[in-house]
Amino acid sequence: MNESFISVSKTIPHCEPDFAEWHRGIPHYGFWAVLVDDQGWLELFESARAHVERFLYPGYRRAPHITVAACGLLSEEHFSTALQRRQTTALNEAKVPPFFLRAGLLDSFASAPYITVEDPDGSLDQLRSILVAISKEDNPPGSYKPHITLSLYQEAFETLRIANHLREFRSVSTRQLSVTELAFCAYETSDIQGPFSVVERVALAGPDRTEGVPGSAPLKMY
Repeated sequence: MNESFISVSKTIPHCEPDFAEWHRGIPHYGFWAVLVDDQGWLELFESARAHVERFLYPGYRRAPHITVAACGLLSEEHFSTALQRRQTTALNEAKVPPFFLRAGLLDSFASAPYITVEDPDGSLDQLRSILVAISKEDNPPGSYKPHITLSLYQEAFETLRIANHLREFRSVSTRQLSVTELAFCAYETSDIQGPFSVVERVALAGPDRTEGVPGSAPLKMY
């Protein structure tokens, strides 16, 4: 269990404030992620959400994904199109091969429960290093924990109660997740529980891919 989580007495409840002080009128926020589209992992996600549903704030509509790097507000002042293009070029040149991830136990941050993700080969850290070398990550300091967020808490629950409940979850057996691409995504800053769109996909360089090629994806909501 996440030590920083059990070191606090209560969870942080989500509220629906006006986020204007944060986004200052900038409509979208960008991030790089691994999209979770494997059926077994989707079933695990739904099963885990059902297990903690009584504690969750309603209205979370974001598809399961593993954030690799949080880039920032999409504007020339914060995270520009030029920075995104440089990151895409760097990913293509690095030729990081496809890899596998494993699903772990349930855990929690103070604000949200999640499924832990195990990265045995350290490939996510390698990808993160490439990205943050170009643009510093828009996250508070701390060690990176790959995870799949289940939702946000609706009340200030006792963390010991939550921790004990998370330990009771009986995980759905699932195969390893095959990762063959990275996606640059964006969501509307006025709705941090809402879906995100895929702006671009960058293929990883496998044996049959001499070069990872970015592809323009339709603005499908996830």
